[in-house]
Amino acid sequence: MDITGSVVQYGDKKVIQGIFRNVREREIFEQMIIESRLKFRTLLDSIHDCVSLHDTNCEIKMANSFLAELMNLPVRDLIGKKCEDVYHCKIMAETCPVLNVRNSRRMEFSEMTIDGRIFQVWAYPM
Repeated sequence: MDITGSVVQYGDKKVIQGIFRNVREREIFEQMIIESRLKFRTLLDSIHDCVSLHDTNCEIKMANSFLAELMNLPVRDLIGKKCEDVYHCKIMAETCPVLNVRNSRRMEFSEMTIDGRIFQVWAYPM
């Protein structure tokens, strides 16, 4: 139960106003969100390919542990970085799959050579 109270003016009298809310439903939904995030993280980390989610500015918002291991960084250090800084590639609007997806809103495929390694990159709009 969430209880709040305040003194309010009601005509020429001061009265106490109380609001009582049952927060059990909110707690259930919050627990469902926590469990859903945990399941998603487990699924993401079970993929043995590099997976990262980017915003429209090419900033990494989420990454899996396989990518972190390959880049020799903890996952938390990948978050917030531009993909070009993590993948050590030069982003050019005509070849960057993330930028192409942002513009086309369709799946994009490309092959990129980064630090002498060849990557097949699939980018999907979300």
